[in-house]
Amino acid sequence: MSKITQTNLVTLLAVLVLLVAFSGIVGAQELSDGEYVGYVPGDHGDIVIEVKVNFNEITGVEILNNLKTTEYPHEQAREFFVNFPSAVIRNQGTEGIDVISGATGSHESYTKAVDMALSIAKGNYDENTYYGVSRDYGHGHYLVKAVIEGEEIKSVEIVTAKNPEEEALVGDKVEGEYPYEAAVETFNKWSSQVIEKQSVDVDVVSGATHTDHGLNGALAQCLTQAGLNPDDYK
Repeated sequence: MSKITQTNLVTLLAVLVLLVAFSGIVGAQELSDGEYVGYVPGDHGDIVIEVKVNFNEITGVEILNNLKTTEYPHEQAREFFVNFPSAVIRNQGTEGIDVISGATGSHESYTKAVDMALSIAKGNYDENTYYGVSRDYGHGHYLVKAVIEGEEIKSVEIVTAKNPEEEALVGDKVEGEYPYEAAVETFNKWSSQVIEKQSVDVDVVSGATHTDHGLNGALAQCLTQAGLNPDDYK
């Protein structure tokens, strides 16, 4: 082999190495840091999954609703519930996660929810509906659904548990059924006041600070995922 041919070969190999390295950098930059919520409705409890991204990598996955605890009767679905979050982190996505026999429905729903969250993180989400969560492990998580067009909050809805005794989401606060009137009034009026004020700092009534804080925090996460700054809505 001539010296010219050897030089060309070395140059070609160097270029290939650079291309591979560059493609790795580009791939690593696909995800924006933040916390993203994927949502899939379900007859026995909606699927709510939050995906955390740090330094452009998936670092956390938590299934926040439709929990399959030790009391859940189907062992395969229970096993998949436990192992799915770590599998997403390990694979850096949902591709390549094996379906467990008896957990096909869970696999489909979890995958769809995570893919929704990741599409927001990648900036290729083509919908205008976002979900935000404010955690409360003692009384139930607050889940808010917001439709955002441009910089305007077009609609907002509190998504509550279908079966409060079995789900991690907060149940609906209905007059005559829920003992704290201030919280009931907040549930009835919060959404309309958000639209009227275009604010994440809504204080409906004295005595419902905890509820207001939870709902406002969940809405703020919706705005963040839409690429907006919640501080601009105070």
